Amino acid sequence: MKRFFYVLILLLVACNADNSKNKQDDTVQNDLVTKENKEAVFPTVGKPMPDIVLTNIEYHRDKEISLEDLKGKFVILDFWTRFCKLCIYSFPKVDKLNKQFKNRVELMLVTGNKGKHYDGTRDIYEKYRKRYDLEIPISYSVELFDKLGIQVVPHIIWIDEKGIVQAITGSRALTPENIESFLKAEPLDVELNLNVTQFKEKFNSFDRKQPLLINGNGGEDDDFMYRSLLTRGKRDIVPKSFGYFKPNNGSSKMACQVINVSLKELYKIAYGDTVQNSPNRYKTHPNCYGEYWYEPILDIKDTALFFVDNKRMEHIYCYSLMVPDNRLSHTLDNQRIMQRDLKNYFGYDVSVETRKMPYWALKATEKGKKNLITKGGMSAYKGNGLTYSKYINMSIKQILLLLWGNNQSGPPFLDETGITENIDIELDTILTDFDALKKALEKHGLLLEQKTKAMKVIVIRDTQS
Repeated sequence: MKRFFYVLILLLVACNADNSKNKQDDTVQNDLVTKENKEAVFPTVGKPMPDIVLTNIEYHRDKEISLEDLKGKFVILDFWTRFCKLCIYSFPKVDKLNKQFKNRVELMLVTGNKGKHYDGTRDIYEKYRKRYDLEIPISYSVELFDKLGIQVVPHIIWIDEKGIVQAITGSRALTPENIESFLKAEPLDVELNLNVTQFKEKFNSFDRKQPLLINGNGGEDDDFMYRSLLTRGKRDIVPKSFGYFKPNNGSSKMACQVINVSLKELYKIAYGDTVQNSPNRYKTHPNCYGEYWYEPILDIKDTALFFVDNKRMEHIYCYSLMVPDNRLSHTLDNQRIMQRDLKNYFGYDVSVETRKMPYWALKATEKGKKNLITKGGMSAYKGNGLTYSKYINMSIKQILLLLWGNNQSGPPFLDETGITENIDIELDTILTDFDALKKALEKHGLLLEQKTKAMKVIVIRDTQS
């Protein structure tokens, strides 16, 4: 927080954001910290902040600031990288807070602008700064990611006027109310981010190839509500889900196992298709994109169970289904077992209906079709996925992937261009801004038109007595 492409999109969309769900694979991929120092002393809540120096500072009176310089000031350091869209989406919010608490809190963005995971960061930030009139100070101190053991971003360190770390959080905690409490030295009721050592310990504490809660894997053997196993969320386990009921290919003893997901996700897995509901990047991977609506529709009076509280681990669940080996390949039968389990515990009536639902049709003008056809050469992609993308001799499908990658919670995007040949296209705009991207596509003769079509929709209703 899982399909390599899904993990990559997740890295781009959320960067494992505040709740780490974003979708981890079965091995730890530490993309932020480039070296491991087992002797390092990482920031710890309630203890003095380790010595640091913020360098290469822009939009601030100082170009370099040491920890000693910060004594007597309340400080909030917001670490981010160019791959974290959640970080980037929050820039306007952070800028507003910076202006609101100016002269009371030293709020600064921290990132890097060199190295494998950081090249081009400054160019990206400058475009966003100009587009949204940002005034947030920023430090390009890439070495601090190693020094402070930062594993995921957003990673926000709250330091009081005595140099004591009061909290280490994600971006959800960055609110006016929490900042006021921080200034008043009141305890912050927030979810804490983990450093690289803590994250590895948490990640390695659970064997994903073994059933949940068997022989103490992820918890005590008797810590279950239902077996097939349905449990409340497990704070010490990294979330895992394919987003659909994945057929068993013989690599696992479980017919289904998902960890720390919402109730909507459980119902989507139980009643959706048995292939992924995202654009098909590879011809060998089937999908139901545009055939199923992207999430269940709630037709119930009380929707509280469907709203997740990550900090308190409320309305988060794990589900594990084991069947005899000779039944592992009976995917639809096993999916129906999951449906019955959800019915038995939660009691909702669920149907899969065909309804007219909105979608975005990608169309092409005649001029666009002519101009987009590739001039040949080796297929290639250039860009950062945020402010610039260039496709050379590639399928029109890449445009659908770009649109979907930035707009997954909404109507699907379907190709109605009629273009069967590969294309060349260059997009120089803020790609996360739907209107800006739409205008950039229009310049190339690609139009987005909202239409409706019949799709399968999962509808959840209260039980009728």
